Amino acid sequence: GRAPRSGSSRPDPILDPDNVYADSLDHLSVIRALDAWPETAGDSSVTVGVVDTGIYFDHPDLAGQFWRNPDESRSGTDEDGNGYVDDVTGYDFVDRPNVVGAGDFQNRDPDPSPDSLGPFSGHGTAVAGVIAADANDRTAGVVGVAPKTEIVPLRAFGGDGRGQTDDIAAAIVYGAQQGVDVLNLSFGRDRATPLLEDAIEFAVDQGTVVVASAGNAGAVDDPHYPSDYPEVISVVW
Repeated sequence: GRAPRSGSSRPDPILDPDNVYADSLDHLSVIRALDAWPETAGDSSVTVGVVDTGIYFDHPDLAGQFWRNPDESRSGTDEDGNGYVDDVTGYDFVDRPNVVGAGDFQNRDPDPSPDSLGPFSGHGTAVAGVIAADANDRTAGVVGVAPKTEIVPLRAFGGDGRGQTDDIAAAIVYGAQQGVDVLNLSFGRDRATPLLEDAIEFAVDQGTVVVASAGNAGAVDDPHYPSDYPEVISVVW
């Protein structure tokens, strides 16, 4: 089960008109998030798993935005019996023992923060910010589309921006087994893989909504996966 986050209520407006970044957040108007916020800006009972390069926990606009596993602690044991030791706030599924980047581990581990030296290390943090950033400083912070939701960091990509299919699939399956409401997949390539499709089908069968980027080329007819799988909500930007 998930416990609501306490102390998360903040004064309106969500995006302060004096925010120095307000004119850089025009996508919020494009997708009509500003119109939706009077109805809902998300809820702490809704979790979004971000399968990506990891997330910087110390980013000020993401402070207090992370889901915590209520059945696990940093004890060195698998208290909730799900097969993952110390998975208090997501997990790191990157497992590339023959290609270890500086600052990274050889094996999967309970720290889903990125390795800080890779050129793509900040990608997951940027994606998490688009989803659920909630600026502590109302005049100088980024605001996400649904700032009242909670983020589950699921690291499956290295700081070099590369991810192995088995790591990505493991992250998706873990998220679904934890009851994550939405899985965000902001990556893709031109080839389908049965393992990834099976993982997505499993997640959807568990009731998880899977959303994926359609790529950075706009509305084109070229194959792009996982966004082309029929179970996935494909998002074009």
